[in-house]
Amino acid sequence: MLGINESIGIVEKELSAAKEQLDRAIGSENSMQEALNKAQIALDKAQKVVEAQQMNVDKAQSDVDAQQKIVNQLRVDKEQVSQKISLGSKGFFEAYGYTNALKVLEENSVEIGKYTEVGAENDATSLENFKKAIAMVKTGNALRTTDDNFKGLNPLKVSAEMFAISQVQVNQMVKTEYGHTRLYNVSENIAVGYDDPYVGWYTEEKAVYDYLQKKGWDINDIRDSQGNYIDVDKANEIVKACNLPDIPWVQTGHYTNILKSRYVGTGTAWIEGYTSNGHHKHAGQVFSSQCSLDSLLTIDEFESQFNTYYDSLMNADGAYEDANVILNQLKGELYKQNALLTQKTNDQKVTEQNKVNAENKLNSAKNEVGRLESVVRKKQKNLDDLCSEESTSNIVNEIQNLKALKSNKESLDLFIARQEVENAKKEMAEENVNVNNKEGLVKNAQMELDKKNEILEESNKGKEIAYNNLKISEAVFKEKGKVLADTKKVVFEKQSNVTSKERELDCASELLDGISKDLSECEKDGDIKKVEMNNINENYEASLSVQNRLNNTSDSIYHLNTRIQNLNNMISEMCDSITVNDLSIQKINAKIEELESLKLEIEDAKTEFDSFTANHPIQSNKIRSGIVESLYEKIDVMKEAYRNYEEALKAFEDADMLNSENVKSLELSSKNYTLARMDLENANNNLKVYLENVEDDVEIKEKKSVNTATETALGLYSLSCILGLAGLALAGKKMKRKE
Repeated sequence: MLGINESIGIVEKELSAAKEQLDRAIGSENSMQEALNKAQIALDKAQKVVEAQQMNVDKAQSDVDAQQKIVNQLRVDKEQVSQKISLGSKGFFEAYGYTNALKVLEENSVEIGKYTEVGAENDATSLENFKKAIAMVKTGNALRTTDDNFKGLNPLKVSAEMFAISQVQVNQMVKTEYGHTRLYNVSENIAVGYDDPYVGWYTEEKAVYDYLQKKGWDINDIRDSQGNYIDVDKANEIVKACNLPDIPWVQTGHYTNILKSRYVGTGTAWIEGYTSNGHHKHAGQVFSSQCSLDSLLTIDEFESQFNTYYDSLMNADGAYEDANVILNQLKGELYKQNALLTQKTNDQKVTEQNKVNAENKLNSAKNEVGRLESVVRKKQKNLDDLCSEESTSNIVNEIQNLKALKSNKESLDLFIARQEVENAKKEMAEENVNVNNKEGLVKNAQMELDKKNEILEESNKGKEIAYNNLKISEAVFKEKGKVLADTKKVVFEKQSNVTSKERELDCASELLDGISKDLSECEKDGDIKKVEMNNINENYEASLSVQNRLNNTSDSIYHLNTRIQNLNNMISEMCDSITVNDLSIQKINAKIEELESLKLEIEDAKTEFDSFTANHPIQSNKIRSGIVESLYEKIDVMKEAYRNYEEALKAFEDADMLNSENVKSLELSSKNYTLARMDLENANNNLKVYLENVEDDVEIKEKKSVNTATETALGLYSLSCILGLAGLALAGKKMKRKE
């Protein structure tokens, strides 16, 4: 029974050990499950991070695409900017869909024989003139809302249509004669020669209005509706009191137009340079009380639209370059976001691998748990078998059988042992003989053993050293393994960096391509700028040439005037000579008619004589002698008359020749006179164009009191105006205003 208990104890110990291993395996499985859960959480987080970063990349790509479209459009705008500038206010009206304003321009364009040349430099529709006109409205509104005679007025609003109306009316005025054109049903103020038209419209006329209020007078008692001054004494008093240039400045209509409360909409126009009507600095403002309120804007709103359009054209180069800078910045941000996406994608791959590893370890742990559960079940079965009754009975029978066998074997073994003892004694006797011999051998063996022990001790020392070296090698191996792992990690990071750098290189290549394209465009722009600079240099040289020609304009005008005067004198003399010749010719023609009549009488007499002699041959001799004498007398008279005829004919031919020469001379003189007049007109036109181009320079130079060629040209221009040869009515600045 003791053996059974021992067997049961052994089996129980094995079962307990197996259970302990199973518990440890289950704990390991739980740990692996927890690690897998953490790996899954980390993977989910990494996936969300990658998705968020992908959104960042998509946004950066969208920003780059949108900015690229802007850059492309600005490139097109930059190429079309000159064309758009040439459209003037028409281009602005088209950009904002102001169809009524476009219709006004179309109804008055030069293409249909009217006076508006859209976008021309000296046309109210040019952008620079339009810009000045918009600023005029702000000045007028400031005066309107702060006036002390008409208080509480609202600022006037504007519309594109009102601006267009003012533009076309001023355009027609400058190309015909100064005055109101009345193309549209609006009220209008116009002026010429003022840098600021409100000085005439408002400041000067407000002084007149205030003086009238002070005196208790009415403007209608001084100036009628036709502009005639019916009370000159009061008008002169106002001129003196208000320090006005002359009586025509005594009026208030422009001032009251600006301040009428029923007006709701306005529009203005401006033309800077000299025009064919002889004036410059033309200004116009129209007013209406019938504007649609829906179509009206405040001047700030309208000016904001215009400035946006104007700046987009004038700053096209800068806007294109700024947009390119922004595009490059966005491309850099896209590259940065792509690099982050690559990094986070790599982190996600590492997390995915960690999950796979955790799943593999969990599966291994589960397999180990299954194996250990099988072992525990087997051990438990063995223990259960040992503890069962049938097993115990079998074991008792087995023990009894073993005891019987043992007893029999002990008897047999005792007999055999006794024989063996006898044999051993014999052998011991024999062996005792050999003991002494063996002792020598033992001593020798002992000595040999001692040597072996020394060698063994040395070997053990070497073993300890080798063991220590092994430990050190293991430590070094572990360190190398750690270094190898770090190296692998660094290599992986380097590979990631290489991938990132390759992508950076691709982005940089794209940037370089874009920069190359921009550089090509810049080179093209540089070539264009060179051409423009050459054109500017040519224009400058042409201006110098014009200036040199203007320096000689005075002599040219003087010689032309002299030639014209001489030609006029020659024409007068030729006309007198022609008159004399005509009288001589008339006398000669009368003399010829007398001679022709005398010739006819002689021929008739001769005919009668021949007929008489033929019919009266006897009496013919007597008659003949009388007739002959008479004929001789008549012949003498005829000879004298013939000589007079020849002299008259010669005089006629001479007079006719002289008359032909005079006619040719007159035609030549007329031709020279026409050419001289054309040269004079060309000189004046060139002078006028040059004065318009250099007007600002002239004003600066006049302030500095520098006697330049331009001032000389201005002097010549004034001289030509005095002589009446340039066809201009004014010299210097002439200011007018008309309500």
